[in-house]
Amino acid sequence: MPYSEPQDARRSLFGSRQFSKQIAAATELDAEVVANACGALVATGLIPCAAEENTEALATEGALVLMAIGGRQAQPDAIVRVLARLSNMTHQVVVGTGTPGIQGGRERAPADLFAQGLSDVLKQTWQILREPPGGRIGAVNVSMLWGDERGGVLYGVIDHVADHRKHVYSSATLPVPHGIADEWDFVQLHTVGGAIFSPQSILRFATSLEDSVAGTAAELDAQ
Repeated sequence: MPYSEPQDARRSLFGSRQFSKQIAAATELDAEVVANACGALVATGLIPCAAEENTEALATEGALVLMAIGGRQAQPDAIVRVLARLSNMTHQVVVGTGTPGIQGGRERAPADLFAQGLSDVLKQTWQILREPPGGRIGAVNVSMLWGDERGGVLYGVIDHVADHRKHVYSSATLPVPHGIADEWDFVQLHTVGGAIFSPQSILRFATSLEDSVAGTAAELDAQ
């Protein structure tokens, strides 16, 4: 199937060594790790995605790259396999670490799946970057964690630091009592390691994505 011009631009971008180096610098990872992840996504056809709007497409693909490098796998088949599990983690609980809805009096509606949650983070970051200085703070911390050494259970945490809210995702159903989840201010996850992306890394990652498509057919849609 032939690619559209924006799709072709993004496919070339994600397959380039220069892009891998930029993303590696943004996330403080080895460029070879990023190149392997991006290569697996392009080779399997996960990138470019089918979304028609440029912003939606780049956010979707950016989330895939973040999960692919966060999955800490080396072989293409393993990268894609773990990526699929991370993508499909379902939302389990909202943890309030302070006053909810602090930004503009609005609480964030959680995405059902972790992949969509990461995509939303990128779109929100781009929106905040376009606002006047001194406005909202968009600090977000992202974690992808293993429940055991074999990866039997995976966890994803999207921590909206400025909102004082954490969204917890998992490949398993957590024993959260019905009706009291939003009242919790702490959930202990038993993990043995994983990948953690700081707010600075997420900001640099989002900025690198936007800068990389500027002036091309894949440039972000005007707001």
